[in-house]
Amino acid sequence: MKMRKRKLYKGRKTARTVCFCGGILIFFAVLFFSEGCNCNRCEYRINPNIDSTFCHISSKGMTLWWKVENDSLHIAFKAPDKGWVAVGINPSRDNVMTDANFIVGYVRDGVTYIQDEYGINISLRVPDTSIGGTEDVRLIGGWEYCGKTEIEFIIPMKSTDIRDRILNAGVSYIVILSYGPEWQDYFGLTFVKMVFETIQL
Repeated sequence: MKMRKRKLYKGRKTARTVCFCGGILIFFAVLFFSEGCNCNRCEYRINPNIDSTFCHISSKGMTLWWKVENDSLHIAFKAPDKGWVAVGINPSRDNVMTDANFIVGYVRDGVTYIQDEYGINISLRVPDTSIGGTEDVRLIGGWEYCGKTEIEFIIPMKSTDIRDRILNAGVSYIVILSYGPEWQDYFGLTFVKMVFETIQL
């Protein structure tokens, strides 16, 4: 009887050891995979300022949200890189940057920078203030997460800056969506992607 009791005790001890080791493995497996999923989860980050009253369009990994609010245009723009991002509105010619009102921004070390620019020719934009214009953009916020950059801002529909073309609700306009490479974390010009889309305000 003593031998049987001793064997039974050892069996229980072995079972407990196996269960304990198995529990540790499961714990670290859950920890590993949950850490690995962080980027996938933040892909679905929700901007609390953007609701169902906003229109939106997506192209080449970029997403633009917009909404007319009285005499202002409220915009949020997200691109899949950590360099600069830019939205150009209402160029005077199709598929070029000429005369478009550009809002360019980037996020660095948790700080968002934004600038009002103007398309002076088919492939170049410069700050409005460098050509006698004014800075007509109000920054709402900016975020950089999981290799993406998002900026949110408001511009006037009828700016007093002669470089900014007048916008009207209910009218369709060409918009230029673009972003730069990760190493251009400033108001750069080298772009990774640029697309031309048409939206109705």
